[in-house]
Amino acid sequence: MCKNMQTEGSFAPWREEALKRGYASSLSLPLLSEGKAFGAVTIYSKQPDSFYTDEISLLVDLTAEMARGITSLRLHSQHTRDEQQLRLQLTVLQSAANAIVITGRDGAIEWVNPAFTKLTGYSTAEAIGKNPRVLKSGMHDKAFYKEMWTTILNGRVWHGEVVNKRKDGSLYTEEMTITPFSNQEGAITHFVAIKQDVTSRKQAEEALKKSSDELAGSNLELQQFAYVASHDLQEPLRAVAGYLSLVEERYRDKVDEQGRLHIAGAIQGAERMHALINDLLELSRVGTRANLIKPADMNIVLKTALDNLSHRINTSGAKVTHDALPMLNVDSNQMVLLFQNLISNAIKFQSDQPPQIHISAKSNAGQWEFSVRDNGIGIEPKHYERIFQIFQRLHTRKEYPGTGIGLAICKKIVERHGGRIWVESMPGKGSTFYFTIPDKEA
Repeated sequence: MCKNMQTEGSFAPWREEALKRGYASSLSLPLLSEGKAFGAVTIYSKQPDSFYTDEISLLVDLTAEMARGITSLRLHSQHTRDEQQLRLQLTVLQSAANAIVITGRDGAIEWVNPAFTKLTGYSTAEAIGKNPRVLKSGMHDKAFYKEMWTTILNGRVWHGEVVNKRKDGSLYTEEMTITPFSNQEGAITHFVAIKQDVTSRKQAEEALKKSSDELAGSNLELQQFAYVASHDLQEPLRAVAGYLSLVEERYRDKVDEQGRLHIAGAIQGAERMHALINDLLELSRVGTRANLIKPADMNIVLKTALDNLSHRINTSGAKVTHDALPMLNVDSNQMVLLFQNLISNAIKFQSDQPPQIHISAKSNAGQWEFSVRDNGIGIEPKHYERIFQIFQRLHTRKEYPGTGIGLAICKKIVERHGGRIWVESMPGKGSTFYFTIPDKEA
């Protein structure tokens, strides 16, 4: 039978095969590395008890040499793999778009990548051994750097925005992350700083802020102009219209038909100018006199608009219906004006049939889509965009009175609420105006 026969583990199949081939004995010797077995060598013989003491001693020595050879080969292989991994990591660091700096605990630079030299203007040779303070711009106080060093010396990552100075003296802004690295004993030995140049972004932000400030100033001037227009321009118009009405009343018998027509035309012109100024003021107030956006029942908003239009609805014979409307976060006064303008247009541009107007709303992808449908004269598709522009009229004042500003006001109100407005229509088939309001929690 087999000597030192193992019947379990990975050697069992080998031993079974050996028995089939007529081997009668075996000798297993362990492969050792640092006193620990990592394998074994098994020698088979067809003679029972065929291993002598001197042979066993020689085999033990040979097995030990084999173990040392295998261990050396494994270490070499591991070392090769480690070198390959290090080369790969170094290649990644060298090719990184962001500047990378490695310093010792004292802050002296030990390694930089090409992105650092491109950003700062310092060559690798110039940077190695220097302290990063050569990049200081003087834009930050001592407390700024104290907080940075306190953070990283306590083993925490520091992230912030720094204005630094290049070799040529020009300033740049970077987002920097500094990560401390410790040895096996837990002592911090190095810091790795990753720097991203954000100079262009900061310049764009500053330009945007400047434009925003200028726009705020322009809006203030617009508000002041609107105030002047609502008072100083309205008064002369009222005076002109009043005096012309007196002339018409007192001198009606002394003026011929042509003169009366001229007076009537002047009065109408003054009234149109008055309406135009009022509409322009209303347009400007959408942004300058806006109320807070807060929860409002759109059913109540619509009722207010219909109450304001009750005379026009009754005299035109219009029938206005609506579905149940939602509760939304809106400027309710502007929503009233929006409904008034859309319903007024539906009444104004009626066909030969009494106006039939229906308002509905449906929830759609995080917003509410409203529709105001009528049976009026309709609009040709080529005019869909034009009608929302200020002063763009599709008909003469004689055909349909108005200033051509109403739908521009509607557009501005809807956009102020973060929605959009559009129309679908065909001549003679009526029109449906749609607008959306984001479904923010009311």
